[in-house]
Amino acid sequence: GKSVTLYGMANCSYEVALDQTTQSFNATNGTLFQSETINEQMHEITLIPHPADGNMIAFDRADITRSHISQDG
Repeated sequence: GKSVTLYGMANCSYEVALDQTTQSFNATNGTLFQSETINEQMHEITLIPHPADGNMIAFDRADITRSHISQDG
């Protein structure tokens, strides 16, 4: 499959914009965002934190997968 997963932690609310679609999330630890239904093409993804005093967001990494294309003919 084709997917993108953002990892990190947030003790505040945040948004993730994938291309032109924005989703809102609450505080979490581990997986910040996951989409397993993206087309195999160029995409733009933006992580938008909304921290209050003393809150933060820490981005760890993004894992991106794509379909395996067989070379066996």
